[in-house]
Amino acid sequence: MLVLIVIMMVAFMMAVTFSVDIAQMHLARTELRSATDAAAKAAALELSQSFNEGTAIRRGQQIALRNTVNGEPLIVDASDFSFGASREAASG
Repeated sequence: MLVLIVIMMVAFMMAVTFSVDIAQMHLARTELRSATDAAAKAAALELSQSFNEGTAIRRGQQIALRNTVNGEPLIVDASDFSFGASREAASG
């Protein structure tokens, strides 16, 4: 009987450990999404005001550094930013 209890306790502890790992992965994913969304929004806002891609990239990087992912500040390389262009059609 004691052996069965020990085996069940080990199995239970493994399940708890796995659950904590999964929860940590979900938290890191959520933090990463929030941080990148904030950086993208800041860069877009800066671009709409200054019309300078370099300034917009620096602003996005500043905001990314203010956010943490897994306890570490998010470092975003300038090459990770990409800006598109849109033009109004002649027909409106």
